[in-house]
Amino acid sequence: MNDNQLEKANKFLERFVPVFEPTVRGKMEHPNLFLMVCIRGDGNSLAWCEEVRNCLKRDFDPVVELERPLAEIAASDSKAFRDPISILCFAVDSNSPEEVRDALKRLFYNPNSNPSTPLDAYKLRRHGLFLSCRPIKQSGLVTRSFTRRGRFIRYRLSMSKLQNATKRLQVYLESMLVDCPNHLFLVGPHASKSGATFSVSTIRVAQHELSKLAREALRERTMKDAHENLQKFLLQNDASTIASEVPVWLVPSELRDYRAVFGCDDCLTGHIDIIRLGEKDSIEVWDYKPRALEETKAASQVFLYAVMLSKRAHIPLAEISCGYFDESDAFVFNPARVPLVRETHTSPDRVLGASDTEKSSLRGRSVVVTGTLSKLSREEAKEALRKAGATVTDSVSKKTDFLVVGEDAGSKLDKARALGVKTLDEEEFLNILK
Repeated sequence: MNDNQLEKANKFLERFVPVFEPTVRGKMEHPNLFLMVCIRGDGNSLAWCEEVRNCLKRDFDPVVELERPLAEIAASDSKAFRDPISILCFAVDSNSPEEVRDALKRLFYNPNSNPSTPLDAYKLRRHGLFLSCRPIKQSGLVTRSFTRRGRFIRYRLSMSKLQNATKRLQVYLESMLVDCPNHLFLVGPHASKSGATFSVSTIRVAQHELSKLAREALRERTMKDAHENLQKFLLQNDASTIASEVPVWLVPSELRDYRAVFGCDDCLTGHIDIIRLGEKDSIEVWDYKPRALEETKAASQVFLYAVMLSKRAHIPLAEISCGYFDESDAFVFNPARVPLVRETHTSPDRVLGASDTEKSSLRGRSVVVTGTLSKLSREEAKEALRKAGATVTDSVSKKTDFLVVGEDAGSKLDKARALGVKTLDEEEFLNILK
C-alpha cells in the first residue's frame, strides 16, 4: 500500500469509533481507545501493530484488543485498497489518560535514540486515533498539568483568544494540549540551565505595560506561587496574553554544533513563560524575572525559547519578538538579529544553523519548493537546488526529503507535516545553500 492509500485509510478511523465504543464501555470504567489501521499484507504494518500491543500491555492492565476487517464494516471503501485492511482498537482502562498517551508517544517519537524520527511524529494523529476517557474542554481557559523532574508545570491556553493568532501558532498551541512529548522533558538540558550564552543586544523599557500588569498581579494575588499567579492574571486581564508555560523543544539534528553547545545529544527543552500576540500577526515571547535588571543570562534563555518555538511551529524568527521583565523594567530584543554564534565557542565561523548532515545531504535528495520566498523567486530557488545536486519535484510524497516553505504555503505544507517530511523555512534553506 502506498502513502496516499494509508493516509486515506487513517481517515476512516473516526467513522469506526461507534463500532467499538459500545463494546468497550460495557467492560471498562475509564476506557481510553487507540484505533489504528492494520495492513494485513504488509510486514511493517503488522510489526507496528505488535509494538503498540506490547507497549500497552507492558504498562497497563487490563488492555482489551478488538479487530474488525474493513470489508465487514465498510465493504465499498475496502475495494479501494489492494491489501486486506483491518481496524484495530486497543482499549485501556485507566483514569490517567495522559499516561496512556505518553506510553504511545514514547514508542512513536524518540529523537534522542533515533535521530531519523520524523520531526512531527509526536502527533498521535499520524499513527492512529486516540480517544481519552476525559476529553479536554475546548472553551475558556484550558489547563494541562505536566510533571517535570519532581514539580508540576501548568500549561494554560486561552481558547477565546486563540482565534486571533496566526494559523501556525494556533495549530501548535492546540496540539500541545494533547501531543506534548513529555518524555523528552525528563532528560537532557533545559533552556534555563543550559549554560549557552549568545550575543544579545537588549533595549531597556521603563514602565512597560507588562511591568504595570505585574504590579497589579502582586496587589491582587490569588495563588501561592507568585510566578503562576502572574501568568494566570495576565491570561485573565491582558488581551494580548494567549498562553503560559508553553512547552517547546529542539532536536539535536536541527542545530549545527549541538553537542559542542549543550554537551549532550538529548533534546533541549523548555517552557515559555508567556506568549502574547503583537501587532501585524507578530508573536511575543516573554519571561518573568523578579530582578530583571541584574539578569545576565535571561536574554540567551529567551532567545533559545524563540528558536525552539520557531522550529516547532514553523514560524520565522522575523515574526517573533522577545523580552524579559519584572515590576519595574522590561528588556526587549529582536531574535532575528541575534548572531547565531555561541559566545564561548572557539570557532566563530561555526554557527548554529542547519546541520552539516543536512547540507551535505542535498545531493541526490528530493526537494519541493512551495509558497512565496522573499529573497529568491521560486525558479531561482529551484535552480540553486539543482546546482547543489538535489532533485526538484512539484508534489510532496513520502519520497520527498525536504519541503522549502515560503509564505502562503498551503496544502503542500499540510501534506508534508502529515507524512513527516522535514520542512525548511527560507532562512534555513539559505543557510544550507551557503
